[in-house]
Amino acid sequence: MRYFLLLCLTSLSFLVPQVKAEPLGIFGQGTTRLVFLGCLNCAPDQPLSVWQAYSKFGYMSYDPASVWNPNNRFTGNKSSFSLFNPTCSDNSPEIYGLQTTNYYGRACLDDPSSPYYKYLLLMHEMYKTFSEQGRDTYPQYQERIKQLFGLD
Repeated sequence: MRYFLLLCLTSLSFLVPQVKAEPLGIFGQGTTRLVFLGCLNCAPDQPLSVWQAYSKFGYMSYDPASVWNPNNRFTGNKSSFSLFNPTCSDNSPEIYGLQTTNYYGRACLDDPSSPYYKYLLLMHEMYKTFSEQGRDTYPQYQERIKQLFGLD
């Protein structure tokens, strides 16, 4: 009887849809409130994604709320408010679930085991390349972004 019940439960598990990871928002420390800077793990075709090149939050954007905008406090490797500062601080951007508002920690590269580390690592690499060679280098990252999301 146990084996029959186990077999039935195993068969039913294929009918249950797979749960996707919660979309994670990057929030910077504004002067009076947190500022939404884009979705870290949203696919490139999503409008809130930091991986969509020409969206408000995308890596070709100069919007004040874009983490990629070189002219705001959330960018650069010197500002303590920046996602790209190699030193993590109390001012570093924070990661929250967009559906649950759960706090997932600071957007820092100090924890390789974090579920969002691979996204931050690629963002840091892209930022460094953009700073040194310009944004016209973005096509070389399109394939890497697709691989990151399993879209290849």
